[in-house]
Amino acid sequence: MKKLIVLLLAICLAIPMVSCGNKEENGGGTTDTTGGNNVSGTGDDDRSNAVSSLPEGLDFDNSSINIVIRDRDDIAFEIDPDANTVDVLATEIARRNTSVQDTLNVAFQFQRLPGTFAQKDSFISTIRNNRQLSGNDLYDLVMGPNYSLTPLMVEGYFANLYNVPYLDLGADWWNGNFNDECSYAGKLYMTEGELMLSMIDSAFVMFFDTANFRDLVPDQDIYDIVRSGDWTLDLLSSFVKDVYVDNNGDSAKDSGDLFGMVSPAFASGRDGFQTAFGVSVTTKEDDGRITLNFNSERNVNIYDDFYTFLHDNEGVYVNGNNDAAREDCRSMFQNGRVIFITELLNYAGILRGLEREYGVIPLPKYDSSQNSYSVASEAVHSQLSVFAYSPRQEAAGAVAEMLCFLTYRDVTLDYYDTVKYRNQKTPEAVEMLDLIVSSITSNFGAQFSSEMATPFPTPIGEKNNISDQLSSQQDRMQTLMDNFKRKIQALP
Repeated sequence: MKKLIVLLLAICLAIPMVSCGNKEENGGGTTDTTGGNNVSGTGDDDRSNAVSSLPEGLDFDNSSINIVIRDRDDIAFEIDPDANTVDVLATEIARRNTSVQDTLNVAFQFQRLPGTFAQKDSFISTIRNNRQLSGNDLYDLVMGPNYSLTPLMVEGYFANLYNVPYLDLGADWWNGNFNDECSYAGKLYMTEGELMLSMIDSAFVMFFDTANFRDLVPDQDIYDIVRSGDWTLDLLSSFVKDVYVDNNGDSAKDSGDLFGMVSPAFASGRDGFQTAFGVSVTTKEDDGRITLNFNSERNVNIYDDFYTFLHDNEGVYVNGNNDAAREDCRSMFQNGRVIFITELLNYAGILRGLEREYGVIPLPKYDSSQNSYSVASEAVHSQLSVFAYSPRQEAAGAVAEMLCFLTYRDVTLDYYDTVKYRNQKTPEAVEMLDLIVSSITSNFGAQFSSEMATPFPTPIGEKNNISDQLSSQQDRMQTLMDNFKRKIQALP
């Protein structure tokens, strides 16, 4: 029967596809849907009815607010409409910015700093040098990646966000998962939320070919599976393990063949699954203490099981760790030679021009014992800090709060509908995107890996004695974490 299914799938793929998914042009969202594992969607009504906690009548006397952004349009689009090539979204972001400036009586000044990973030292040194200035020249808000913000944080360049007026970090438009995980001793120096559209853009997700999945499993709805909380590694493995056809007859598994799942070996196939499975360096106790848990039995089992999934599975193809390998994987998906692909959410910007229909869902949980899905966002995305030396912290806090609130209420659905998802305006698609956004999280150890390092092998699933490897690093990791926590405790 399994061979028959694979043969039928191969025949279907040889026939030009006619798009046959749900084409109802329905921009509406869904009501909250809660399954047994806290699966929920935000829904249009929740967004449109959201109410800001900012008091009325705030007036900051036409203050100029200096906002640091990176000099790269694929990141700056989230805050600067001039960096956006999509007219509808650029218009909505410009309207949001104008509303904030008019309501609070402020004027934005965008300060573009070097923005690539290779330029991070220049980004950091420019922030340091700004401290020597005064008055209107000082930065107010800094939007940058964690690997640039963390060194500045430990040197005292940022304010404790819990002390910044007007920030309502418990509101839906801020990433509560992140704030809970990455705060320590009542202190939080960087945050993220829906203002950071790059956070959403960089989320590790799974795309599936709608027709291929329907041909393989005609009696199951992938959205129902996700809603129920039953989307796990075991289920994914059962779907893809026998889906393989040697298209070119060379008896070698390569990108010309048909597979159940492909994954480039770069971060989307590695870090994304780590977070999805709940692998973490640290854990946060109920009393706020942060302890190491990287060498837990669960993490060891995950690595063993994931190795088996990747390497002892006929239907999975893991390509090399370079840009060419990633493009091969994309080509396979775009030409219908695969059911699932792991990628960043911004891959949808390429898929939106295709005739083939696709869907987007979170990566699976490791097993049903996980309470919810967990989504990682690639480290390049923006996080927000308030400059400790700014004389305008009240205005900066109000600006950040209102920007994030209005993005949640007015901009995110435009991001869904106009930038990425030509054929994905159905209620199910919006529901899955809301689930992905609400599941984006981090871990204290991952967020501050530049200070604490990582004990895990690269790539995940390497064949080695993972238990011994992790145990041997316990003392080193404990020392690094203790030193870092002392640095945080010394901060104002």
